[in-house]
Amino acid sequence: MAQTKIDNLVGLTASQISDAGAAFPAFAQAETAQNQADLLPVATAAQGALADTAVQPGKYAYVETTGNDSTAVVGDQGRPFATINAAVVALASGGTIQLGVGSFAGPTVNTLVDHLRIIGSGEPMPNSATPTGFVAGSGTIITSPGIHHSGALDGLVIRDLGVFVEGNCISFGGPVDSLQNMLIENVTVISSKGSSSAHGISLEDIYLSEFRNLTVYYANHGIAIKTRYCTFSDLRLGGAAEDSIIFKSNNTAAGFCEHNNVTNVTLFPVSDQPTYGIVFNNLSTTNPVQSVNITNVVGVGVTNGIIFNTTVDGTTDIKISNVSFLNGFGSGLSSGGAGELGDVTITDMTVSGNTTSSYAFAFGSTQRLYSAFTVVRPRAIGNSGDGFIFSTTATGLYLINPEASNNGGYGFKLYQTGDIAISGQWKNNNNTSGPFAVRGGGGWITQSPLQFGKILMNFAGTLKTQTTAVGNVGTGSDTLMTVSIPANTLRGVGTTIQIVSSGTFGATDNTKQLRAYFGTEFNATYSVAFDSTAQAQNGGAWTMTSIITWVSSTLVKISTQFQSPNASHATTSYYEFTSTVNYDRAMRYYLKADATDNNDITQQTSIATWMQASP
Repeated sequence: MAQTKIDNLVGLTASQISDAGAAFPAFAQAETAQNQADLLPVATAAQGALADTAVQPGKYAYVETTGNDSTAVVGDQGRPFATINAAVVALASGGTIQLGVGSFAGPTVNTLVDHLRIIGSGEPMPNSATPTGFVAGSGTIITSPGIHHSGALDGLVIRDLGVFVEGNCISFGGPVDSLQNMLIENVTVISSKGSSSAHGISLEDIYLSEFRNLTVYYANHGIAIKTRYCTFSDLRLGGAAEDSIIFKSNNTAAGFCEHNNVTNVTLFPVSDQPTYGIVFNNLSTTNPVQSVNITNVVGVGVTNGIIFNTTVDGTTDIKISNVSFLNGFGSGLSSGGAGELGDVTITDMTVSGNTTSSYAFAFGSTQRLYSAFTVVRPRAIGNSGDGFIFSTTATGLYLINPEASNNGGYGFKLYQTGDIAISGQWKNNNNTSGPFAVRGGGGWITQSPLQFGKILMNFAGTLKTQTTAVGNVGTGSDTLMTVSIPANTLRGVGTTIQIVSSGTFGATDNTKQLRAYFGTEFNATYSVAFDSTAQAQNGGAWTMTSIITWVSSTLVKISTQFQSPNASHATTSYYEFTSTVNYDRAMRYYLKADATDNNDITQQTSIATWMQASP
């Protein structure tokens, strides 16, 4: 469903998507009560309305492709201007520029004035799903040089138009907080593909302003945010060559990035240009990126979803919730860089269908955390590579209720690391390489925990659940259900796998015998782990519980409890398996039935779970 909705966005303008109500799946529509409580003191809708109306009454300048700057008159719709530049000059102290349908050159750089409204006749339609411009006559189009201003500005409004420039499309900057009470909405931007410097929209040193219903195609940076106390909503970006959205602070007197609130972000694929995700890039110790709240993000076909790339210390108080990255490339969430992170909380993030062999959630080797980095309910489902990897010396890392299911690599992979805490219910199911792997600098770690920091975890997961009944066939021995145990699943002293089997005996007088077998798939050698011996069981149900405990790579212990309708046949057994074959390899456990008639013994269920001990 999410794939279809995102695909339908391609080629549509921001207002068309909003009108269609197709921007976000249902799950992304509402914020949680906690999110509401955490909302930052950003600009309100009322403040945006002030920006929208703070103009002198009656000061309108009309601009049409048929206009004439020499004969135009302010306030006379029948005598329009031909250029935006001439209209700005005529409205020296502010007013409204009403643009007609067609293409107009952007105003000369740094000529905008306070309380100016630039209003188009509607967003134009991109000319294809991989646009090279807009459809002529479909709305108002601003061309080169775009819209740019450096310096103080108050009460600017830009609305209902498109900007097409082979380079930077819209940019604002100046002394700290010198640009304020801005409103930009219902704007579609098409920039150049793969440019090393182009910005779709660059916002710097802006204070108490709103940006909503924006669509950006291409550029190196889709939207660059260096603002304070600003709100961003309903953003759609595709084809950004380096990042769709970047939160950045510079090590200068300018470049603050703090107290910004972002809601409803869609990152969509563009077939001829990869789409990159959301980046936090802190370059300043005095003006760090801090106090950012992001809710409701959907990305399809995105390369690297969310990246913390902090060069210096100071990034703190970051809250991100309700995030889905589907069918992407690279990592859904990753952190790196030498700078410290603090007080980061990410809640309800799903990475699914990643087609590369990297990691859904990755924490890099140089990242340092000086306070809590908490990830609540992260889900890595159906990715080609590993679910989670931690290869950082950081402390203060918390993972709560994680899930790694049906991934092509390991569910959870741990390299040399600092202190981390993992709590809650761990779902770690059906990962091809296994649920858990630990590795240090010299190889896989089984008996050398001193290479690691303190790891607090309570891993438990379901390896395999089987509910399709299997019965014996005639006289002889028949295999019932089989549990394949991936390599490295049973690793670490005290790590256990519990296999609970249940079934029924046929209502016959035939003797019946159940045996459990265990061994490594490497050499296909399997030995008896339990034998009920031949029993006279006439009907009724049976259960068998085997607990497999890893002692070392060459020693495994198995205890089994068997219960049947005939209490005299209930029994408990204990076996030790020693072998020169490494028990860290893939293993197999299965039941065999010896009986006479069909379905004398039927296995109804098999549930295999595991508990991973701390290394």
